[in-house]
Amino acid sequence: MKYRDPLIERMPQDELQRLQQKKLHALISYVCTYSEFYKRRLKNAGVTPDDIKTLNDLQKLPFAVKKDFRDAYPTGTFCVPQNQLVRYLALILSPFHP
Repeated sequence: MKYRDPLIERMPQDELQRLQQKKLHALISYVCTYSEFYKRRLKNAGVTPDDIKTLNDLQKLPFAVKKDFRDAYPTGTFCVPQNQLVRYLALILSPFHP
């Protein structure tokens, strides 16, 4: 069998979980630092990056629903300043489509 990334795809389960936990914590820290949308969502849920220690902590994270994205449309969820963007697609979100 060929692997795209053998180091990760054949990694022992405990190492893989540690890597996933590390990446999850880094992601939550990043969005809390660079996105007002996600910072507000996590604050309202009472979650900080330090609360995310294991994969089981995923259940602490709030769900984002379509209304959240409509309210933040079109650029409210970005994690970089708009002057650093090269291009983005703005989808039309119909109020008639759930």
